[in-house]
Amino acid sequence: MRRHTVIGLVIGLTVIGVLFRFSVMTFTLYALAAAYIISVFLSRSALDGLSCARTINKDRAEIGESLDIRAIVSNSRPLPLLWVLVEEVLPQRLTRTGEFVRLFVMPPRARRQLDYRVTFTCRGYHQIGPVILESGDLFGFMRSIRVARSAHYITVRPVPEAILRYDVATHRPIGEIRVRRQIYEDPTRIAGVRPYEVGDPLNRIHWKTTARTGVLHSRVYEATVLAGATVVLDFHRPAYNEADPFDRSELACVAAASIVCYLIEVKETAGLLSNGLDAAERVKGEGGLEVSASRGEARRRAAERVGEDRLRSVQVRAGRGAAKAAEMLDALARLELSDGMALDRMLREEAPGLSRELALIIITPSLGRSLMQSVVRLRFWGFTVTVMLIDNQPHYDTVAGALEAEHVRVLHVRSREELHQIARSGI
Repeated sequence: MRRHTVIGLVIGLTVIGVLFRFSVMTFTLYALAAAYIISVFLSRSALDGLSCARTINKDRAEIGESLDIRAIVSNSRPLPLLWVLVEEVLPQRLTRTGEFVRLFVMPPRARRQLDYRVTFTCRGYHQIGPVILESGDLFGFMRSIRVARSAHYITVRPVPEAILRYDVATHRPIGEIRVRRQIYEDPTRIAGVRPYEVGDPLNRIHWKTTARTGVLHSRVYEATVLAGATVVLDFHRPAYNEADPFDRSELACVAAASIVCYLIEVKETAGLLSNGLDAAERVKGEGGLEVSASRGEARRRAAERVGEDRLRSVQVRAGRGAAKAAEMLDALARLELSDGMALDRMLREEAPGLSRELALIIITPSLGRSLMQSVVRLRFWGFTVTVMLIDNQPHYDTVAGALEAEHVRVLHVRSREELHQIARSGI
């Protein structure tokens, strides 16, 4: 019953009792009015003395790993709380066991705790908490619900599949690729010796030939370049037009992680570009307690994160080494589907800043007409382009021939196991 209705009913019955001299009724209504006023006072201040803390010993986990968590609620007031309902907000996709919802009686200066276990079954930037607190008066007239804005975030990286061999730039097996245009000189591969020229550094001088001939000579190195790639991952939500796009988007993320890790492992250059949303940008700042009208609204507020689907890409600059691989895996762990920017638009905006010495591997579930035009345009601009379609056999049969005619290689991946065999399409 709403507050205004209760107040109106009590006032109306009190007036009737006074006018008709119903003494017992009037006394009862006075008692109810007093109880109601006390209830309102107690419910408004019931949660003021409560504070929440959470014990988590790490901020990273692996898929399949379980984490024991303890949430502690403390009553700092000298007055007791007759009842308080405590609930930890946890992601629905995670496996949860233990007490993450419980009703407590809180004596003065008391502490109560929730002990539970969370098993991380998928990659992501998982939000643990905050705590929803609900309390009120003994009679149930009034209730107070607040969200303790305190949450932890656990980063779970995708697990890459082992790729045996994959050449991102040519139809030959992976390895060093000799090019016509001399971009770099490889000091480990000597092509010959020539007479010394002014400006040659000392470490270039071939001392054996110099000693034999009595004239300075310099080494000549072969011009080579190592194949590398920028992985472009389509995380635009409308591209995953199924009722539940989770499986396909996760497969696309695993494919990106697998290629990135393979390139880094064979000491090549790798970069990452996506039109998805970085979940870290959506994390709400820590704050006080927020009042909510209902537990449903409290759960919604607790689960949501600040941030909108801005028209900005997620990018990790190309590089080599374990640190670069870890940076890209962290970015993939935090990546979420976005409604902000379609892939063709992102490619038009980002292409001028991408290196043409790196191949482009575009991972997407489908290619519309505009995206196909953008892919062909990239090939015309001098990029080596490969399109990897994710679990979409009919679409692959439709577009593969047209793209191959434009010298754009097209691969199709239906499962994680097929990532082991993608080299067959590139040899």
